[in-house]
Amino acid sequence: MSEPIAVLTSDELLEGHGTCVEAKGQHVALFRTAEGVFAIEDECPHAGAKLSEGWLDGGAVVCPLHLWQFRLQDGVGITEPNSSVATFPCEERDGQIWITLA
Repeated sequence: MSEPIAVLTSDELLEGHGTCVEAKGQHVALFRTAEGVFAIEDECPHAGAKLSEGWLDGGAVVCPLHLWQFRLQDGVGITEPNSSVATFPCEERDGQIWITLA
């Protein structure tokens, strides 16, 4: 596993909204909820829409294109159980958001 990478300052990630960051050439969607900060792949496997442009519904992000839902915790598809997106370890410390890519 690689070392954590600082990708955003903590104050740039608003609760309830998605933000796309790029780390080592990979696009990652970050979300802040009451449960914490989550990092998932920013591309829906159905049609390639940016999940960072979707909205939150409970502990899931809703794809803005065809409304597919993915759990933030583990990336598993809710509306389409045979689909999923990658998730990445994520932490907030020292005023920054850090993610670890595989």
